[in-house]
Amino acid sequence: MIKTAITLVRLRWTLTLATLRKSAWQTVAYVFSAVLAAGTIIGTGVLAWFIGILPPFTVNADGFPLNILGPGGIVNIVVVLVGATMTIFIGFIQLMMLGEGSTMNPRKFAIYGIADRNLQFGLLLSGLSGIPSLTGVASLMLWTLAYRHMGPAVIISSLLAAVLAVITMMSISKLVIALSTTLVTSKRGKGAFYIFIVLTFVIICQLPNILVNSGIAFSLNTETWGAATAIAAWTPFGAAFQLPFDALTGAWAVLIARIAILAVTWIVCFAVCTWCLRHERLTIGANSPSETA
Repeated sequence: MIKTAITLVRLRWTLTLATLRKSAWQTVAYVFSAVLAAGTIIGTGVLAWFIGILPPFTVNADGFPLNILGPGGIVNIVVVLVGATMTIFIGFIQLMMLGEGSTMNPRKFAIYGIADRNLQFGLLLSGLSGIPSLTGVASLMLWTLAYRHMGPAVIISSLLAAVLAVITMMSISKLVIALSTTLVTSKRGKGAFYIFIVLTFVIICQLPNILVNSGIAFSLNTETWGAATAIAAWTPFGAAFQLPFDALTGAWAVLIARIAILAVTWIVCFAVCTWCLRHERLTIGANSPSETA
């Protein structure tokens, strides 16, 4: 399995470099992506550095204590909720823009007789070796600068959480793409599916404006946002981002439980994606009439 996965990773980069040599526009787009990735990494590092300067607790204008960097504080709430939202959004973006219409489309490997499990692991590893995943890992690792005064346990857990979060994002994205391409096969079904995805994405993007303009966002207190954070932290979408704060409070059993949730998520995503590969391989050609529906 490992040998096959490494071969697929090498193949991905070989095909990428071959495409860059043939197409000037692809080279320009790749350079632009690299610059954007570098800007994201640097921007995250700078933001984390300045957040790390803030005091853990302070007092607001009314004299009430304000939790900034402590457990359940403002940074804890923002990190978990934003991280969970990012994980969900990445799946939507994959569906709308990328899907499986890439160089490493599983259908292109159908004739080579690669075992489904080995192929799926190789595709997952090749996805983790791409610029988006590497950018995500580097950015989340630099976010550890915000926790630099919280002790070595928090720093180590934050570095670990960066890798776990990106693996979870990639696994969920692969799952969503595999299910959509396997279960939705006809042109009419794909059209309706993508309309639904785009409309859902637009509605989600408009939610912040609705909450702000209606005043709901300002009427919610820290306890309300904290409750939402607590729920998100027990889901695969936000569990990884809560790990540093579990280490901060010494809740090692809770930290291990969240890692177990992430591990189970990877296993389920991998198993379902493998099933989708097998299902598509066994039924290839059977649904050919529906392709023109």
